[in-house]
Amino acid sequence: MNIFSFNGWSGTGKTTLITKLITELSSRGWKVMGVKKVPEKFHLEPEGKDSRRFLEHGADTVYLVAERQLMKMRSINKPEDFFILAHDDRKEHDFVLIEGLSTEGSFIFEVYNPEISDTLKTEKKNLNAVISECQVFNDIKYFNRDDIKSLADHLEILKRS
Repeated sequence: MNIFSFNGWSGTGKTTLITKLITELSSRGWKVMGVKKVPEKFHLEPEGKDSRRFLEHGADTVYLVAERQLMKMRSINKPEDFFILAHDDRKEHDFVLIEGLSTEGSFIFEVYNPEISDTLKTEKKNLNAVISECQVFNDIKYFNRDDIKSLADHLEILKRS
């Protein structure tokens, strides 16, 4: 399995951690996909813009094409639909790093900051590891948020398992 989910409360550093992991894994020659679950009220295109209007009028898929970038938009019923719709894209990547969304069989990591919350967002039984400034549990693997190389090594081991 190449899906690695990073959960945690808002402000704990999930995006920063994932961007560092993308840099590290890419530098090792891996193909990495980044996925971010966003709040429901977020709109990829402001109201009245052409691509948003395409979706509102029934297009199944809309691509935004720029000079050196491409964005694909699809209407979905729930965020978990990503795992079905992006199945072929996921197979083309060595690692899929997801912020705030997980599926059965994915490796789940909690990015934890005790200054943000005194509880974890993910149930302990579902965790592969906790990433924090300090160890939270004695029986759950722990990584310091600044030790990106060790965390990337661990992801490589899990990918091969």
